[in-house]
Amino acid sequence: MSTTLTNSEIELSKQMGDYWASNATATASNVTLVDTALKAKLGDWITDETYLQMATLNAAANTEESRISALNVTSGTLTFLALTGNTVNADGYRVHRLFSASEKRRALINACKMTFPYLHEVIRDESKTAGDWLIDGGAEIWSSSSALNYWTTNAVTLAQVSTNGIVTRGKYCANMTTAIGDIYQGLTNNPDLQELAGKHVTFKGKLKCSVANCAFLQITDGTTTTNSAYAASAYPADNDFIEISATINSTPSEVTFKVVKTNATASLSWDDLRVIGPVRDKIYIGDLGLEQHTPMEITYSSDSNIYREPWLPLRNWDTDAQGWLFLKSFPSDYRLRIRGIGCLDFKASGVVSNAWTATVNINEPQIQILVANAATYLCGQMTMPTETSGVSDKWKESKKEWQEELASRIGKFGMKTPDALTQWYD
Repeated sequence: MSTTLTNSEIELSKQMGDYWASNATATASNVTLVDTALKAKLGDWITDETYLQMATLNAAANTEESRISALNVTSGTLTFLALTGNTVNADGYRVHRLFSASEKRRALINACKMTFPYLHEVIRDESKTAGDWLIDGGAEIWSSSSALNYWTTNAVTLAQVSTNGIVTRGKYCANMTTAIGDIYQGLTNNPDLQELAGKHVTFKGKLKCSVANCAFLQITDGTTTTNSAYAASAYPADNDFIEISATINSTPSEVTFKVVKTNATASLSWDDLRVIGPVRDKIYIGDLGLEQHTPMEITYSSDSNIYREPWLPLRNWDTDAQGWLFLKSFPSDYRLRIRGIGCLDFKASGVVSNAWTATVNINEPQIQILVANAATYLCGQMTMPTETSGVSDKWKESKKEWQEELASRIGKFGMKTPDALTQWYD
């Protein structure tokens, strides 16, 4: 269920009466485009603020924009500010006469926030574990497709993977290739690990190699290093893990948890890493996109019962503005299911993006709310005091009409907010 930014903009343009799409019928230059269909237009069809948007340029996908200065209706030639390449026969293009494509894009991105909570992202996350001392042991928080926010990579090439069957939990897992090396989380990545000094911990997770005996888990405190058994060529069973236990030195020079790859040519996938030890009463949920980092419901299940529904409700918790979830009472090493809502955004590969190929997680009829809000926003931009009174009044009236249409569409198509689970505190 998703709609691209391009298709959202096309729907907005059509509803505002500002849609023209066609193809060039001859090769021209980087400042002109020829289309015989334009011969049917009037000379004043081009206004002082009319924009060209190239859908293709020299047969390649392209989204360049340029202000149009003139239309020759005799030849069907548009003249505009220079593009990076020449227009040729069959190049697709659009003409925007009320607002530029970029202005419409900005309005749609703004509408994602302004329509909350009538339109929202439905969040249902199962990647967190109660009592886990690692931050993002499930490889969910990436700064890019090759770098995890809370882990340090040494020598290997890291890649984000979202393939079903390779991911064991959450949206993503991590894949390590290219060389002998490791990825680790230590005090620099996670200062809270210093609280494990003198404590007994268990480090566990899901690992599988392209060949057997190419990787293992490791705990080191600067004095003692403890390794797990080697990973196999397949993941352990659902409720089984590769794991290792150790007691951290009472005055450690480091507290580090590693995934080590010992075969340069092997491919290693890992997911659902956990460090379980003394009571851990907080979990980072700032990566989930929850509105004000606040869930509506939290339930839990053991690894052996994850397919048994319903999960048990967790009722004694709190959150803070930094994205931490505090558990007042909980079963350690149990999976959590966190439900709630967040603001919509256009995203590409899971990252907020303004690329025309980016998608938002709604479709018809909810997209009609987004379009109406974007139209209201655009009309509002045209009511500035610098406009002549007649033009300004026209846009004010148009804005009012779109506001009424927005209210009507929200009433018809607005998304239902999930019920919050009643909780209590000790």
